[in-house]
Amino acid sequence: MLKTDFVIDIPVFKAAPPSPPSAAADMGAALDSNFLQSIKKLLTNRNYILLLISYGLNVGVFYAISTLLNELVLTYYPGANADAGRIGLVIVVAGMVGSVVCGFILDKTHRFKETTLAVYAATVVGMIIFTFTLDCGYISVVYFSSIFLGFFMAGYLPVGFEFASEVTYPEPEGTTSGILNACAQVRNISDT
Repeated sequence: MLKTDFVIDIPVFKAAPPSPPSAAADMGAALDSNFLQSIKKLLTNRNYILLLISYGLNVGVFYAISTLLNELVLTYYPGANADAGRIGLVIVVAGMVGSVVCGFILDKTHRFKETTLAVYAATVVGMIIFTFTLDCGYISVVYFSSIFLGFFMAGYLPVGFEFASEVTYPEPEGTTSGILNACAQVRNISDT
């Protein structure tokens, strides 16, 4: 006995949603897709340049601290290899929490400039505290200063991306965030 199955192809999904998912998608072909023109616009945007400098400094220093953390801790606490690793973990976990908290604050308040300035100021304070408590003789104090530093320093990452999108609209977000990351990497090379 031969059994045959027939499959009927019925289109269920439409090719596009009834309304665009974002303002950028709504503009469609009206967006300037010329990459070099976009770069020129970004590099002449004063607010974006200021953000680029602050983001590059913050993230570059964060990467440098992360890279040199073992050496920093062992200079003041010889034989504290495990503590150096745990301090790195504390910085990363606090940074993850800081990223979520800062993102939540941005979503609720939509006050990008004020949030950016507050997080950046707290990062500077955290860096000062970390710097001056590193040689205090108590490793527990270094843990606590690392929590504060990581929370704000890594918390600045999503804030910077969101603020860049705000000050450069309608330029592509991929371009603005790519330049931010490139600036941070250049700063990291110069720090190490």
